[in-house]
Amino acid sequence: MKIQNFWKTLLLVVITMTMALNFTSCSEEDEPGLIVYTATGSLSASGADAFDALYGIAEYNEAIKNTLGDTYTTSNKDNEVIAACDAVYEMHQSKQNTWKGKVEIKKSKVSVSGETSAGEVIKTYNYGN
Repeated sequence: MKIQNFWKTLLLVVITMTMALNFTSCSEEDEPGLIVYTATGSLSASGADAFDALYGIAEYNEAIKNTLGDTYTTSNKDNEVIAACDAVYEMHQSKQNTWKGKVEIKKSKVSVSGETSAGEVIKTYNYGN
């Protein structure tokens, strides 16, 4: 009888340890979800360029959307997004060199439960410096 209780207790301990390790081995990095890329900031200009500056940030978001197929993905695409946004910045510098302001490209993570991270800036573009 004592041996049978010993094996039952041992089995219970092994099951408990296995479940505890499974719960603690998952980290937030491993959690599936979406990665969302967005361009934010402020651009301004005077004269004839003022109206065009209003669309500057939208051009960054359009480049992100064209690169990813939308503004989100399930895997890290920092390099692709930065390359697309670099092209927009270079175009702006060659055509609208009177703009002033800053544009930030942000990456946020949205978990399966719907929680959104604060996001991190992966690239900043400065105008008028």
